[in-house]
Amino acid sequence: MSTTAARSPEAEGGLAQPAGFVSRAMAFTVDLLVISLGMAGATVVFDSLGIVFSSVDMNSLDHTGYLAVGFLAFVVYCTLGFTLFGQTLGKLLFGLRVVRPDGSNPHLARSLVRAFAYSLSAVLGIGFLIVLVTRDRRALQDYLAGTFVVYAWPARPRTLIDLRSLEPLVPDTHRRPTRRSG
Repeated sequence: MSTTAARSPEAEGGLAQPAGFVSRAMAFTVDLLVISLGMAGATVVFDSLGIVFSSVDMNSLDHTGYLAVGFLAFVVYCTLGFTLFGQTLGKLLFGLRVVRPDGSNPHLARSLVRAFAYSLSAVLGIGFLIVLVTRDRRALQDYLAGTFVVYAWPARPRTLIDLRSLEPLVPDTHRRPTRRSG
């Protein structure tokens, strides 16, 4: 196995540079901003279409309702981003990817678990702070979903880790044995 850095984990046989706490926090902040702006835009649109939606009183939604809708929007945003692209807009801006141990994008179920697990990580910040003390820089949501957050650009060889050597907390139940025709 080569010790040179690769653009993606799958291109170098599972070697990747785990993303650091600050990069991940900044990407998460951008994602929260995207959802907040989307929610504000949706509120303006719904208010301006008050005639069409006259039975829906947007002003009657309390803060809990806005938080619930925002949380669901965040879960959908993250789940689709991780599944389809391996990253959200925030992770794209900071050059990060969410990957499985084989370097591929997480499937829908893993992405959904990871998105919901953000709420667990947010409790007192402990789930996020785990990144600071683990060798592979995984947060609680990574352990629960069996994912890694890595830099999408070439890494310095001494900072690479072999993703395949790290066991996920939750086994991959969607992996099927491949048959070889012969």
